[in-house]
Amino acid sequence: MKPTVYFATMKNDLVYFDTASAGLLSESTLQAAAKYDELLSYNASQIFYNFLADDLPIIKSNTAKLVGIAPERIAFAPNFSYIFSAFLVSVRKRKERVLLLENDYLSLTQPFIEQDFKISWLKSEDAFTWDFQVIEDAIKKNQIQIFAISHVQYLTGQKSDLLRMAEICKRNKVLFLVDGTQSFGAVDFHFDKSEIDVFIASNYKWMDGGYGSATACFKEGIIEEFRPIIAGYGSFRNVDGKFTYKPSVASYQPGDINMAPILGFGNVVKEKTAIGLAAVQ
Repeated sequence: MKPTVYFATMKNDLVYFDTASAGLLSESTLQAAAKYDELLSYNASQIFYNFLADDLPIIKSNTAKLVGIAPERIAFAPNFSYIFSAFLVSVRKRKERVLLLENDYLSLTQPFIEQDFKISWLKSEDAFTWDFQVIEDAIKKNQIQIFAISHVQYLTGQKSDLLRMAEICKRNKVLFLVDGTQSFGAVDFHFDKSEIDVFIASNYKWMDGGYGSATACFKEGIIEEFRPIIAGYGSFRNVDGKFTYKPSVASYQPGDINMAPILGFGNVVKEKTAIGLAAVQ
């Protein structure tokens, strides 16, 4: 029996009445994830180099086309929390006052608590919807520098109007961070048109990419403004025989990228592209 997803309109927002705990993987995605499995038993180093040189650039390019962003501003990691928590360390050096929604997902809110940000909590009057004017008033009243939300609230299924919220953040010079795990793959999305500063999503829900991978999109100039404090695959350059660190989105990619989840995700991206995110929505 195929799962059914219902939508309703409420205060100009679309609402999920059903949310995937984890999306199902297609047979072709499972096969893609297992592409190098047998070869790893006797030629692991070469297989990993082949993945880095041949597969990863293609997957990143295809993902960039799907979500409307330049490939050099995409990073892949094991999950949302890995990139988000590391990014906040860099943010904390320059910005500390953050606005969060009450009862938002703990993976989004807890890092701010642990890193001792100055938090203002916004409570919904009906525990379901959020008033844009109330959000902007809270930003001004509390001199907010960061606004972080989940695109879809995991408890209620409310889908936020990211464009309206981005307008508020831009108008008030607020850094806008979005957890897209609950929506990525289910809605039409174009990052560069969204005015979001950083969008991060684990790929196991509506992207149907399985566990172990996440996609992060960074607005142009964000990496330069908030220099990464970690170094990952692709963040070093060999200059005259010496490795030199060059901060980039690659700083957030683990040096030992797990091939199977990324290869599986690469197949999902091709499937979603063939359908079109607008058609999926």
